[in-house]
Amino acid sequence: MVDEEEWAWVQDAATGDFDHLMIATSLPLLMAPGMHHMEAWSEAVCDGVWGGAAAKAGEWLRQQWDLEHWAAFGDSFARMAGLLAEVGAGERGRAPASVTVLSGDVHHAYLAEVAFRRGRGVESAVYQAVCSPVRNPLSTAERTFMRFAGSRWSLALTRTLSRAAGVPEPDVRWRFAEDPTFDNQVATIDIEGRRAELRIEKTVPEEAEAPELHVAFKRRLA
Repeated sequence: MVDEEEWAWVQDAATGDFDHLMIATSLPLLMAPGMHHMEAWSEAVCDGVWGGAAAKAGEWLRQQWDLEHWAAFGDSFARMAGLLAEVGAGERGRAPASVTVLSGDVHHAYLAEVAFRRGRGVESAVYQAVCSPVRNPLSTAERTFMRFAGSRWSLALTRTLSRAAGVPEPDVRWRFAEDPTFDNQVATIDIEGRRAELRIEKTVPEEAEAPELHVAFKRRLA
């Protein structure tokens, strides 16, 4: 996802000793767990783990379904997850109250709560916050697929596929704090000292002539 020079810059910039650390990346680091395992499986297949014919089919599928997020670049994903853990554990300066990855580009909004292994010593609250305020509206079928990608059924299926392709389990866990929303919406993070709150607000079609913002959900981050 980033070359070595860019990664060195990220490492230098991602430190503690701040109340909050925010890392902006256009594509989400953490998607629905089912999508994560699908993209990790795709990377392994495209790398030839199941042979040349499967690699060609996997590359066609990768392009058709835009399987291009962090999970499809396993080494980069692991390095970024490890960096978040280092910051949150106070290994790069005093641990911030919150560490939040800010992303968009997936035509909907969600907040994922992140957890690391207990022995990792992470003190910070860690999140993936996603909002695509200027987006292509997803069709009903696309919304249904995205909701399915967050389900237990999807996770069970895609995890089985990724394991069969020899993909290791990620060292990080996450879950959606709220169901994804698919509206015209904007995200705001209010910060006051070591306190932070995320708010997703949307418009409604009935107010097209005089639109106002309505709270879709809000969550205390720290």
